[in-house]
Amino acid sequence: MPNRHLAPEYDADGISLTRAAITKPEDAAKGPSKNGYAVVWLTAREIKDLGLTIVASPTAEDPGHCHVPEMTYDNRKTEIVIGAMFKMSRFCRGRVIYETPGSVPIQVETPPESA
Repeated sequence: MPNRHLAPEYDADGISLTRAAITKPEDAAKGPSKNGYAVVWLTAREIKDLGLTIVASPTAEDPGHCHVPEMTYDNRKTEIVIGAMFKMSRFCRGRVIYETPGSVPIQVETPPESA
């Protein structure tokens, strides 16, 4: 599954999201990833319909910051995360609103048997 939807190993909170009403796409795409960033739009309802939780966690740099606690590096092989990653990959196609130079393209892969 694409690692773009996973929190990095050092981030125990879960993947980061931000609210479009608060944070500009180019600001959301800042970070240490050597693979770059793609900013896509998803609704909170779409994420919650995957059985995931969105937790507001504003920071000084990003007052719209949120995270999905189920989608941590340690949980990457659980059924809910594998299924959510596949479905999110499909949602993300055609919804890229900003990409950093050199970012890795989003790929939709074949779902695992359990997804």
